[in-house]
Amino acid sequence: MIESFLTVGRQIITLYLLMAVGYVLGKLKLIDDHGAASMSTLVMYIVSPCMLLVAFQRPIEQDTLHNFYVVVAVSLLLHVAFIVLSRLMIHDTDRHRRNLLLFAAVFSNCGFMGYPVMTSLIGTIGVFYLQRDFHVPQLDLRHLRHHR
Repeated sequence: MIESFLTVGRQIITLYLLMAVGYVLGKLKLIDDHGAASMSTLVMYIVSPCMLLVAFQRPIEQDTLHNFYVVVAVSLLLHVAFIVLSRLMIHDTDRHRRNLLLFAAVFSNCGFMGYPVMTSLIGTIGVFYLQRDFHVPQLDLRHLRHHR
């Protein structure tokens, strides 16, 4: 148990160090907005899909599929709960700000930290299970887009 906390801690420290390096490089003007956008594009369209390919290159056993369905069901329930709770708790008078707060309360950005942490904790199967955090929110976003 303590080893898991240490592993997560090391991953978080590593990610924060990478962010600090990026911040310093930006302040020193060694990376501009165009360079940052190019790196984001690289991560979104090359690195992330490669990680997914590695995660999904496994025989799908009944146990793995069952666990995946459980994770998707729990994710759906959590998203519904987050939507309801955020609507009950966030009452900002500025509509734009309220919408931003509602969005931030419901949708996580787990890819940046989620992939490395899950991979270090339980291997590529973690990335396989983490996919529910990308697909369930997409369903929610499509629903919200049509019900503004």
